[in-house]
Amino acid sequence: MENYYTISQCPVCGTMVNFSHAETNIIACASCSKILLRQADGILEQQSFFKLLDNQDAIQIGTIGKFKGNGFVVKGRFRVWTDESVYNYWTVIFDDNSLAYLAEGYGMFAIQQKIDLKSTVTSSQLFSLQIDKTHVFDGVENVLLRRSEIEKFEVEGELCMPLVNDRFRMLDFADEGGNFMELLESSNGDFIAYKLSYIFFDELQLKNLNERPAAEMRTNCAQCRNQIIVKAFPFTHCYSCNRCGTRYAYRNTKGFQEVGKDKMNNNSSLIPMYSVGTILGISYEVIGYALKREENAYAAQWKEYTLYNRKQGFAFLSEYEGHWTYVREAGRTPVLTTKNDKPIMYDGEAFHPFNRYRYKVVDTLGEFPYNIFDDSETEVTEYISPPEIWIKEYHPKEGVDWFHGEHISSKEVAQAFNIPAPYKQGIGAIEPKGYVNGGKLLMLSLTFIALMLAVHILFIYTKQDRTLSESAYEFNSDTATTVSFATPKFHLDKWKSNVEIDIHAPLDNSWFELDGSLVNADDGTEYTFEQGVEYYHGYTDGENWAEGSENEKIYLNNIPAGNYFLQLQGLRSTSDAIRPRSFNVTAKYDTVQHKNLIILILLLLTWPLFKYIQNNYNETKRWQGSPFSTYN
Repeated sequence: MENYYTISQCPVCGTMVNFSHAETNIIACASCSKILLRQADGILEQQSFFKLLDNQDAIQIGTIGKFKGNGFVVKGRFRVWTDESVYNYWTVIFDDNSLAYLAEGYGMFAIQQKIDLKSTVTSSQLFSLQIDKTHVFDGVENVLLRRSEIEKFEVEGELCMPLVNDRFRMLDFADEGGNFMELLESSNGDFIAYKLSYIFFDELQLKNLNERPAAEMRTNCAQCRNQIIVKAFPFTHCYSCNRCGTRYAYRNTKGFQEVGKDKMNNNSSLIPMYSVGTILGISYEVIGYALKREENAYAAQWKEYTLYNRKQGFAFLSEYEGHWTYVREAGRTPVLTTKNDKPIMYDGEAFHPFNRYRYKVVDTLGEFPYNIFDDSETEVTEYISPPEIWIKEYHPKEGVDWFHGEHISSKEVAQAFNIPAPYKQGIGAIEPKGYVNGGKLLMLSLTFIALMLAVHILFIYTKQDRTLSESAYEFNSDTATTVSFATPKFHLDKWKSNVEIDIHAPLDNSWFELDGSLVNADDGTEYTFEQGVEYYHGYTDGENWAEGSENEKIYLNNIPAGNYFLQLQGLRSTSDAIRPRSFNVTAKYDTVQHKNLIILILLLLTWPLFKYIQNNYNETKRWQGSPFSTYN
């Protein structure tokens, strides 16, 4: 198409129509507002596409932003409607003249770029594939996350859009490498593949957003005539009457239709409807409340609040027994190609399966971005790594949705919405209280030990380990019990260091004692010590036994530099039958004391040991209601 002119004439009103990019093929005429399709030969043809009339979104034509440092401008969009969702595909043109979609809805954003698939796929292959099952594309195993039937689409501005039928289908896949792909069915039955690069709202650096106030939709309950306000349409897909509990769900061709009634209708919301509060720096309005119950033996009930921010989309606050979790639907998520109950890895973190259940919606109030009343087949699996959680919702027809949550304190919620904090019971599923990841705790302990060993080894190289004196001494006679002596002088040259005195006495069921002083020959300062040595052994009740040792050591620490000598006295037993006749004394200077290292390591391990005991206690309480618990 790049060979054709970008200026053409509207076939309806004759106005000149200017395309800003060679790949855009649909445009709304500025004069007559008709939707025009640019054919491959450059000729414009009027189309019967729905023109998008409401402009409630924060993003608009002319919004600018950045992706990976490359600036872009929004030129137009097509918006697709499924049975339970609405999604925008904004055509953006980058500074380098490349073109892509900014896919956006419900608080998820992705840059969507066309890719070529080597694999040949057919409709029968793809639409016979079950949700959450795998299919191989180009040698890589992909999981089918969802299959969408597009019931209606609308367009505005200038955009690039594949030629499609009035109703077409889309499929979303992902592989374990974190690659996400969407397939779109064209009018000729082929599939166009797109790579999805999920990105957070703040990372897009969007400017020139739509700052006009969004119009509220107001209607009346068909049962009690109570006025109902809907704030987030068209993303809102169901609501309930706050007076009588009548439920309504959106049907594309018929609008909102009555689908039942709340059984309880207590509306026991802790946060008043339409309260505004800031969570993690985002200002949210509370637009929905639901009381949900697990469909199992526990029948646990929790309260869930729907939060809405026009720019950031939807989020949820879940409260169970006074514990709060802030949850948002995620695009970039874990991908499971095999089904088991093992931990899942995400960004190097292990998330352990914690709970699996189906649920029933007991009571509702306000509006919701999905059909909350269609809950009979949804299976939920929770994976936790406090203070975070991944929640997988599987529906055999609608697909797989992942939600990421994080613990938020009652105090934060109370301050955000000016409410009293509810009483907490037990330990929450992802409450970080006392939690330490076992693997991280072990790695931290090993790191400490390795660091101390490295320091100790370096310390060894600085030691002299010099022998000051080494002599053997004998008692003068068989009746002598003491012997005294002094060593020659020696010089200690370090500012401060230790003197190690090794004693060896050949004992046989006897004892020996050495008393002494390290004397500074210059000023007379003395460092006294005494050390006993004993060794006994025998045979009792058919067993050999022994206690004590023939060797002992004495350490004199922090000895300043100077000239010294040792003054020693040996004392032996007089009552034992076999008394030692001699003994050896060796004095060493500036030696390595491995004992200190061991003591220090034991002290360093005290905290990890304490944390392990504390963590084990808390984890036992945390997991006591989990079907996946490994704690007895």
